[in-house]
Amino acid sequence: MKKLAFGAVVICVALYGWGIWYDRGLKQEDPFGYRNLKACRKLAPGATEADLVGALGAPERSEERNGIRRLTFHTHRVAASPIGAEVDPTSGRVLALSCAGDDQPMWTVPR
Repeated sequence: MKKLAFGAVVICVALYGWGIWYDRGLKQEDPFGYRNLKACRKLAPGATEADLVGALGAPERSEERNGIRRLTFHTHRVAASPIGAEVDPTSGRVLALSCAGDDQPMWTVPR
């Protein structure tokens, strides 16, 4: 039983170490994209376009359709999809924010 417990501890420590090593590798590979992935999840509903630009940097792409501006920000390449936001161009309020890999927006506000 002691050998089984010791083996489980060794496996857990090895997986924890691998997780830290992998996370640091991602950070070294693309520090800006890594930072954006972390910062995106900290943005709260009620943010403005200026808040997005302050936290994520200038958008890589911006397009306006049906009275809504869609912004795309630099995202680490391991993400399933880029960070995106829908912004009301007149007020500058963020209507929806999608962090990388979200099937649906992380949050939305009523229009």
